[in-house]
Amino acid sequence: MDQGSNDDCLHTSLTFVPSAHARRAGYRHPTPKERALAATLQNPPTINADKRSKKSNPVPEAPSPSTFPAPLVLPGDDLAEDPEWPPQTFTEFFNDPDRNKITPSRNTIYLAAAPSIGKEVDFMHSWFQSPHFDSPYSSIPQPSVDDIASYISAFYHPMPVRILPTKLKFSVWEEDDAPSNRKRRKSNATTNKDKPKYVALQSLDESTRIRVRPCPDSVFPYQLNLNDILDVASTVLPPDAYAITLMMNHDMYEDDDDDFCCGRAYGASRISCISTSRYHPSLDTFQHVPRTHAWPASHCTSYLSSLLPPSSKKPTPPPKSPMTLALSSHTSSFPLSEHGLSSIYLSRTCRLASHELGHTLGMDHCTWYACVMQGTGSAAEDARQPMYLCPVHGRMVDEVTAGVGGREEDGTGAGVGMRERYGKVLEMIEGKGWEGSVGWAGFAGWLRGVLGEGGGERVEGGGESSEEAIVIGSSP
Repeated sequence: MDQGSNDDCLHTSLTFVPSAHARRAGYRHPTPKERALAATLQNPPTINADKRSKKSNPVPEAPSPSTFPAPLVLPGDDLAEDPEWPPQTFTEFFNDPDRNKITPSRNTIYLAAAPSIGKEVDFMHSWFQSPHFDSPYSSIPQPSVDDIASYISAFYHPMPVRILPTKLKFSVWEEDDAPSNRKRRKSNATTNKDKPKYVALQSLDESTRIRVRPCPDSVFPYQLNLNDILDVASTVLPPDAYAITLMMNHDMYEDDDDDFCCGRAYGASRISCISTSRYHPSLDTFQHVPRTHAWPASHCTSYLSSLLPPSSKKPTPPPKSPMTLALSSHTSSFPLSEHGLSSIYLSRTCRLASHELGHTLGMDHCTWYACVMQGTGSAAEDARQPMYLCPVHGRMVDEVTAGVGGREEDGTGAGVGMRERYGKVLEMIEGKGWEGSVGWAGFAGWLRGVLGEGGGERVEGGGESSEEAIVIGSSP
């Protein structure tokens, strides 16, 4: 099932540093000091001021890599393909003039449920199905928007989260509808179930044309254009919305050069959309997605050794830490069942939604740590990444949430802190009874570790531990 995976693996050791392939690909992991500075506001020196009067914030100690490991950077991963992606520091985030700030009157996150399908385009139901689905689990239901809203509410606490009351619906697109008149007409329907070019997406009294094309890699029969879908998001954005995410069950594409696109956000416009289609667990075999070696077991040295040339360095078992607590909880959640696959599907979708909403807050892709804001080069890489925010991006959310209570951003992280948010996430997971489920158990174990409930170090703990020296793969 898993690419390079062994279901009987005991995960006896973990690595918290980039693989040796990272160096070959041109990725340089920032030093502990660089990572610590990235999470602080660095005040520029006053022009013509004496050196003694230059202002700077004290540099905190970098957190232990056994709490916040480095990105793995394996072959085909996003950072392996684009190793010089410019890192975003907290200072750059804070000073970004194009970033939308949260205000008391515009502070709510909205989630729009996937559109229903009208009878006249009933054939769109078949577009959910893939010839590559594993049997007998191809009928696993789509994740619930209510469950996703519960997660986002905890993850971006204290921002209010609501489900969009406007119901969206797919219907026939009328060819004679001019772009200036999006109201649906009753005649000349041109949506052809055999060779569809367009469908309509209705919202209230408007109907927006959505381009359709055959799926280039034939994973699904057809795809919908995400830019057209984002046009709908902009029209249904409520006045009190800080941002909105539209959920789609259909596969999506962005332009003619794409095979597919699972999500996109336009931060300045405060809109985003996500597709759950490629995250369906029944595609895991086809997409070489690791299950037993999904995060946190993606940091297992035996797993990485199966993907890369072996290393002469003998790894050592790491001490008890949030990552080892996460691994223990993740391992105990197996073997899989149909319920477990539904749990995986939900956790993947929640991770995707939190990532795209992070972009609407002004956060760029993370290059500092393994982080929910990392870019993703494949479904397999996505499964290897965590659900948490790293210290740099967590600091950004600390800052922006100040606006929920009407406070001004001042660079001190005046909003809700990381520990309080993670406490809310753990409370939500346990309240839903997900803490033992595949896809959630590892995250719950990690959260207990950073909150000091599992015997590991607390999130404030710092220092570079000896685990930083564990390297998988031979040197170039």
